[in-house]
Amino acid sequence: MKPLVERHGNWSIAVSDVDPSAVFDAIESRREVAEAESSASDQLEVSVCVEVLQFGGGLTPRALLGGTFVSGGSEFVIEVGSSGSMTLGASRECQSLLGGPLVRGLPLEFVEPVLEGLAGIARGVEQPAGTLRIHAAGYDEENSSPHAFRHAGAAMLWLVNKQILTSGEPVDGLAEIAAMW
Repeated sequence: MKPLVERHGNWSIAVSDVDPSAVFDAIESRREVAEAESSASDQLEVSVCVEVLQFGGGLTPRALLGGTFVSGGSEFVIEVGSSGSMTLGASRECQSLLGGPLVRGLPLEFVEPVLEGLAGIARGVEQPAGTLRIHAAGYDEENSSPHAFRHAGAAMLWLVNKQILTSGEPVDGLAEIAAMW
């Protein structure tokens, strides 16, 4: 996927393939299961990375999430892995399209907001049977926030659904995501 970066209002949003620098080993995971509205007739796999950055008020909340949806089964499953506690002073090796490098991983304190963002979109759109696994993330020790990760989760599921509906066609614009906020 060709990286796409857009600014809408006080949000910048970037979409790309999942960069290996964001992939982390989960030490624990949260799992949510919902009834699927439909099943895919073909085996389908969609991977995407979304990064958000909000401007305003002197703070710049940021978040990066990467995940893969694989169709199958009879339920819609969300798995969000955590890298553990936030690590202060950790090396910034996770590449960013919206600023300086981030710390690789998804701290425990951001798992619930990611699930809230994913679930918020899941309630409003038809979900196919399969598993969406969040396995890549990046955070900024000073500027990441639950708010930014909630938005990144919502954007992630919206993007996955759009790619499923268009049979993996590239996303051509992000205005619809910004309009949700």
